[in-house]
Amino acid sequence: SPTGRVRTLYLQHGASTLAVPVDAVREPLALSDDDIRPARIRTDAFCMGEADVEGHTTLVVDLGVLLEGYRPAVASGPR
Repeated sequence: SPTGRVRTLYLQHGASTLAVPVDAVREPLALSDDDIRPARIRTDAFCMGEADVEGHTTLVVDLGVLLEGYRPAVASGPR
């Protein structure tokens, strides 16, 4: 951003929270199934497809698949 302020998007799925640094944050965007086409840019399992948003091709991500199997280590304090 012009002010140098860092933006972070926090996503939650079940008990997991993911913090993603972003350039800008806008309002949520609702897409219909017809708006999403098969992904060509990336073929990772978490890529559900892609859609055109404001003239740009945007990946549609399945957060559950992205976080599947990820369990961060929990630091234990002094005993």
